[in-house]
Amino acid sequence: MEIKKDTVDGLKHTYQVSVAPEAIEMRVKSRILEAGKGAKIPGFRPGKAPLQILQQRYESNVRPEVIRTLIDESYRKLLLEKKLRPAGQPQITVDSYDVNKALECTYEFEVLPEIKEIDLKKKVKLEKLTSDVEQKMVKSALDRIASTNKTTEPLKKERVAQKGDTVFIDFEGRTKDGPISGGSGKGVSLELGSGYFIPGFEEQIAGMKKGQNKKINVPFPDDYSSSDLAGKEATFDCTLQDIHTSIIPKIDNAFCEKMGFKTLKELEEAIKNQLVAENERMSFLVAKKDVLDALDKEKIDLPASLVENEVRQITAPEDAADDLDDKSDKKATKKSKKETDEEKKMHGIAERRVRLGLILADIGNKNNVEVTNKELQQSIIEQARRYPGEEQKVMEYFQKNKEAQQSLRAPIFEDKVIALIISKADMKEKKVSQEALEKAVKAVTEAEV
Repeated sequence: MEIKKDTVDGLKHTYQVSVAPEAIEMRVKSRILEAGKGAKIPGFRPGKAPLQILQQRYESNVRPEVIRTLIDESYRKLLLEKKLRPAGQPQITVDSYDVNKALECTYEFEVLPEIKEIDLKKKVKLEKLTSDVEQKMVKSALDRIASTNKTTEPLKKERVAQKGDTVFIDFEGRTKDGPISGGSGKGVSLELGSGYFIPGFEEQIAGMKKGQNKKINVPFPDDYSSSDLAGKEATFDCTLQDIHTSIIPKIDNAFCEKMGFKTLKELEEAIKNQLVAENERMSFLVAKKDVLDALDKEKIDLPASLVENEVRQITAPEDAADDLDDKSDKKATKKSKKETDEEKKMHGIAERRVRLGLILADIGNKNNVEVTNKELQQSIIEQARRYPGEEQKVMEYFQKNKEAQQSLRAPIFEDKVIALIISKADMKEKKVSQEALEKAVKAVTEAEV
């Protein structure tokens, strides 16, 4: 391989490369002979046919394969020789090639920028928010656990249904267009106040007596999942068959044993530890946003191809929605100022993501940050838990799919690098209330890009 010409324009590199015809023909001959080993050709013993005969049979397939291989090999040799780190796949052009002539091709690609060492203590100044876990928070969590383990029993004394009761109803729903598909049921249990039915339905069940029949008029929300029903008025003919009251279990040692703990104290300690971990995670998320904002101020060259690819990923859902709406004349019309401003915004978000991705990767690599197999496996297990009954399928999917594994590995790597930066940053702790910590996290997640 010979580099005949190279052009460098910022991060964009262009190389014209030539592969000598002797090297090509030697490789073609070698592959033809390899393909002919053991070949059964009439008139010759297996593997003993002369090269000329083998060429007639195999060269038309072997030569293109050899050319593709040499193009790939030349690119890899080019990267090694020039010590380049490409930002993506190259654009390859075969300028000229013919039998017994040199292979001339051009490689165009962008490289990753060189990032100078960042003084993290000087660059990143943090105010880490901390909040103590109070006993009332543990008590509130205990109450929620007890509530999720409640049972129901029929009313001992007759009264009207009220919020918190579990009622059993028969109902048939219809709109002006006729009966609602799937809009009827018998003996359906419903906890009043759960919000399980459409808004306004449960409120009208409250106040009914056992055995009472009532017509309930409610509109389906404008954003209802079924477009056939969205925004339409509906009437449900309801009969209240029974009313059960909720029985919340007493929080004592017997209850704790059912939860897998020996004593109430042990359960409370487990809850407190979990709340402490949740607060630490929230504190980390707020600090992470400050870290990213600080690093985003670094001035580095960005590969245009990475930025454009990020823009496509950001706008993909919107583009898909436009296609579904079949707005075929939208692209033909002149862009409005709003559309132009939106494009600028998306481009800015893409640049931030690429810049931070490159900087975090550089810091991580320079500090030997790695994602361990144990961490990856734990993340896979957490994903599997989200799909009860299908855990094994999810586990197998990630174990067999390298790209899926990478989608889990990337955020783990990012958080480990962020934790490293926080440990090296100029940081002060600030104690705040639980409400203030949760408010700060909400502000971060809503502003996240």
